[in-house]
Amino acid sequence: MSRTKLLAAAVGATLLTAGMAQAKLTVALVPYNDPAATPPILQPTYAAASAQDAGLIGKVTYDVRVTVPAGDEYTTSDLIVTTANTTTMYNRGANPSNNRTPTDSDDWSVSPRNEFDTFVSGPPDNVANGFHNTPTILGGAQVVGGNFQETPLGTEVFSATQMSVAYGDTHVDPPGTYTIARITFNKDVNNSGSVVGRVIGTNTAEATTFSFALPVIIPEPTSAAMLAAGIGLVALRRRKA
Repeated sequence: MSRTKLLAAAVGATLLTAGMAQAKLTVALVPYNDPAATPPILQPTYAAASAQDAGLIGKVTYDVRVTVPAGDEYTTSDLIVTTANTTTMYNRGANPSNNRTPTDSDDWSVSPRNEFDTFVSGPPDNVANGFHNTPTILGGAQVVGGNFQETPLGTEVFSATQMSVAYGDTHVDPPGTYTIARITFNKDVNNSGSVVGRVIGTNTAEATTFSFALPVIIPEPTSAAMLAAGIGLVALRRRKA
């Protein structure tokens, strides 16, 4: 299905209110499982997931979440995640392309590692029936001259160092905040990576673009650095005296 058809299906299923002020979709990158975050966030299922798959040890998980205002409807996304240096993304299984969307959340108690997989998702059909809805994958995200293009590339990319995907949702969802992607990666002082993309709604004048840097761990000052800082402070006080 093309982006145009996907958007048309969503518009046809959504009752738009004439004359309503058009608030834009907003996007945030928020921690889902990160003991080093402030405040720390640790899912109770992470220990079991790490025991099932040692590849999760030392990894943290962040969600890309879209907030949909009243009178609008989320339809499509473009997402590009890139990493460098020692940063890699976690993907369950040997082939990341086979695991680009989430398993049903009912399965997570049986296979807890699936909760912390890297994937793209959409708002749930029924919040009571699950965390997500499997989105329609349109292809790879295409950027020309710094601008996302309406026509996706032929093939999406899911690997340990890159994600490039255009995808969408045709279901009618109430206003709210929804996870549209989950990214699990190693967080250390050598982190390097970015999360860029855009989201499109049925009742917004233009797309909402976003850009985030992958969170890093700020190293603690070394003893030598702390000592040097203390000596400098003493010297400054002596000069002032």
